[in-house]
Amino acid sequence: METLSFILLGMAFAMQANAEYNCKRLDDCQNNAICESDGNCTCTLPENTYYNCKYDITSTPCSTICQNGGTCVTVSGSQVCACPYDYYGANCEKELVEIGCLGGTAKYTIRIPQTFNGTVELSAASLPTPAPTPCVPTGLPADGYKVFAVTFDIGSGTTNCAKTYLETNTTDGDTSYTAKFLVRYSADLTTSIDELYTLTCTHTGSEIIVYKEITDVSLTATDLDTTSKEKQFQSVAMTLQKDNAPLTGPIVVGTVFEVVVYVDDPEAFDDVFIDSCIANNTLAGAALKTYEIFKSGCPTAKGKMTTAEQVIYSFIESGVNKTAKSISIQAFKFRDTQKLGLTCTARMCKAGDDSCAAPTDCDAVRAAPAAPTEATTTTTTTTAAPTAPTPPAGGTRKKRAADDVTEETVSTVVTVLNPGETLVSTSTVAGNKTSVADPETCLAHGSIVSVIAILGGLVGILLLACLALACVIMRRREPKLLESVAHSGFAIPRAHTNGAYTREY
Repeated sequence: METLSFILLGMAFAMQANAEYNCKRLDDCQNNAICESDGNCTCTLPENTYYNCKYDITSTPCSTICQNGGTCVTVSGSQVCACPYDYYGANCEKELVEIGCLGGTAKYTIRIPQTFNGTVELSAASLPTPAPTPCVPTGLPADGYKVFAVTFDIGSGTTNCAKTYLETNTTDGDTSYTAKFLVRYSADLTTSIDELYTLTCTHTGSEIIVYKEITDVSLTATDLDTTSKEKQFQSVAMTLQKDNAPLTGPIVVGTVFEVVVYVDDPEAFDDVFIDSCIANNTLAGAALKTYEIFKSGCPTAKGKMTTAEQVIYSFIESGVNKTAKSISIQAFKFRDTQKLGLTCTARMCKAGDDSCAAPTDCDAVRAAPAAPTEATTTTTTTTAAPTAPTPPAGGTRKKRAADDVTEETVSTVVTVLNPGETLVSTSTVAGNKTSVADPETCLAHGSIVSVIAILGGLVGILLLACLALACVIMRRREPKLLESVAHSGFAIPRAHTNGAYTREY
């Protein structure tokens, strides 16, 4: 009965896996702290030892009672509680993730700092597109957070999100209701810093058990596959590298690879500088989406989430040492397409020109105001999103009109797949689309067929061996059977004619 609803108070047992802080999600290190590539803040002031360097939690303890592992600190003469990443409130008494588990409903709530501009989605295989309104987390602002909540009817109600979109499991009379929420920190991209919240309410006898699990999204299937390319001569070129070798195989979202821009004409130029890079989904018209990851020689504020600063990079190609700059990228993809375009503008420098040196303080570069637009005699090159289905190796290059211009644009296109997704190629006949299986999937299917064939052959051989063994056993038993019959005195009756029934003619 609805009136017998159980509230999480004394009768509930909680198991929790804490969310893990990562400064790259919201770029929220405080007091000029540095957000490192591993997602931790390096505080510039030794007294700022809080997880995002906001508070000095090693100062003299104060009297305010802080709950859930919070620490009382003094800020501008006032006592405040420095809460762990999972809690908030004046005394750290509130949780960022809550489960309201009742007899007839289950409410799942996630709070994310208000600077969050991504999306929170209910993840359910049966959820239609678009999702029903009660099943869509709204992100209402409250207490400095955006609050995403969905309430499910697990009883007979029909007002809230249907329980068919929950993962329901019944074991030994206990019924668990699990909701999964995918938190993406970019509205258009899938990245390795996205999170999966697994929230479970279990009804067991007279108790309700709550389980929370928050993990980074880790995609383990094929995610990035480069297209085939041809080599062409150019003064500057682009290549994708992984582990100091050309990227020729698939990689997964979150795997680090390098975008390397290098001088391909060492007689003309001595060094190169990556000025800007823009990712795009390669679609045309209104469907085109772009994501600026690099500007003025540094990762953008949003690009820091996936892109590192440029560094000097050298490699040998055909016995020739190449002078290059590289930027490391954690693989990501646009959510509405399998194609990811990368278009970078590079500057070339002659010997003695130090303008191609990589910036030493990208924070200052990002903080600097945008330079005013001035009329110059230099022709500006506008590069459209690459749409060629098979770009040449190292990308494409677009030269400027003047021979002495030292900037060029290089681009490439890679194919990005979600786990279990097949490659969709656009047919040139009547605009039809054809699904092409992933080569690794084809190889896997071939291997399965081969294993089945080998097992079938082995079964056939075993059957033949059993038949031959049975024949041998029967042959060996036949003489013994005849001998036993002879010793028993048993005789087989013979047919004869009774004389009384003989007729004479």
